Amino acid sequence: MVAKVIRHEIVSLHLKPKEWNHFALQWKREEILFKVNDQLVLRSHLTPRSPLGLVLWLDNQYAAWRPDGRLSFGTLSTPTSCWVEIKDLQIS
Repeated sequence: MVAKVIRHEIVSLHLKPKEWNHFALQWKREEILFKVNDQLVLRSHLTPRSPLGLVLWLDNQYAAWRPDGRLSFGTLSTPTSCWVEIKDLQIS
């Protein structure tokens, strides 16, 4: 039942975690554009309603709705040490 209410789109990114990457999220009324290093990696017409919050974290755990409507969850392997550095953050 919950899978019929929750709508999402995902993309798997394969980035070098110890290199700087540029992430951009353009939230428009009719679509969302997600870019990494100036390359479009996801275009979605599932636009959220405001207000929104911004959360940044590193985590090797995931939970996602599968196409068959079931919940999938688990952990991914990660390096022994992880961190997030933010060089420039712009919200407009």
